[in-house]
Formats: sequence, structure tokens, C-alpha cells
Amino acid sequence: MSQKMLSEAEGYDMLRKYDLPVPEYQIVKNGEDAAHACERMGCPVVMKIISPQIVHKSDAGGVIVGIGSRKAALSAFTKIIDGAKAYNSEAHIEGVIVEQQAEPGLELKYARYWRLSPSENVAPYFDFIPHVGCSLGNIRTLANAGGIARLGFNLPEDFGPVLNDSTAPTVAPIKKNSPPFSVSPPVPIYWL
Repeated sequence: MSQKMLSEAEGYDMLRKYDLPVPEYQIVKNGEDAAHACERMGCPVVMKIISPQIVHKSDAGGVIVGIGSRKAALSAFTKIIDGAKAYNSEAHIEGVIVEQQAEPGLELKYARYWRLSPSENVAPYFDFIPHVGCSLGNIRTLANAGGIARLGFNLPEDFGPVLNDSTAPTVAPIKKNSPPFSVSPPVPIYWL
């Protein structure tokens, strides 16, 4: 079985199939198309080289961020192509991806860890983590509340990190009775 690394566009398309948010993008083959994509999407945009032989794009000068005008897009396209050719003259260049630049966002979460058992070292254990959170940004804006509950024998004391997602809490790895990072105890706050 052969393995193939997905291009950025292929990865975005796969994420879109599952209704996950991705930035708007367009693959271009020349500077004029890059300038048009920049104007259509609105500035700022990011431009990156597309080449299977250039995996680490920034090493080849193949990434430019904060492109804010048609003129800058034309210049960036030329600079990216020239940089890629200088980095690896044998590389097959498929084009340049122009994508909407993500704006900074803010994500806040609060979660509290409780372990309940009849006595200190007696199972079964019951773990409960209520959480609330919100996310503000151009890719997603939402608020949520919920919790995780576990009941069983030999439950690990360390929950480990939960997926980096506003629909689930992020719980720092902690040992029983050790407090998570907090600004002013007993209010634990997790920054991502």
C-alpha cells in the first residue's frame, strides 16, 4: 500500500465533507489569478507553494502571509515561485494556494474535575467534569456547556487533554487532589 501526503487543498476538502470550518481558498497558476483571488476573497490572504517535493514550504520561501492588495499578490506569487525553484530546481510546482488569512481568535474554557468514591482507595470510582466555554473568531463563534462523566474500576487519575474543541472541555493532566492552573484558586482556567 502506497502512502500519499494530502495537499493542503485536499485536507481542506476532506474537512469540508464533515462540515468542519476551513478558510476559503483557490489554487492559482499565475500572478493575475492570484491577484484576482486576493480581491475576490478580501484581504488579507496567505499564499503558499503547492509541490509534492517541497514539504516544508517556509524553508523554500514558499509561504507569505498578510498579503493586502492586488499588487502585493502579484509580487508574492513571483517571489514564491522563484523561491521554490531556487530551493529545489527539480520540484514539480503544481501552483500556489491563496487562502483567507485567519484572524486572531479568543477561546475561553472553564472545567472542574471531581472524583467521587466511597473511600480513598475503594472502587468503583465516579468522575465528573462539568465545563462551559466560548470561542470568538472569524472561523467559528460559539458558546457551550456540558460535562463528562465516567464510572468504573481502575480509572486513571490523569484524564489527559481532551480534543482541542470548544464542544468539549480541555482538562490539563492532573493527579488526584492537585489543582489545575488557575488565576485565582479555586477557579481553574485553561488557555489554548
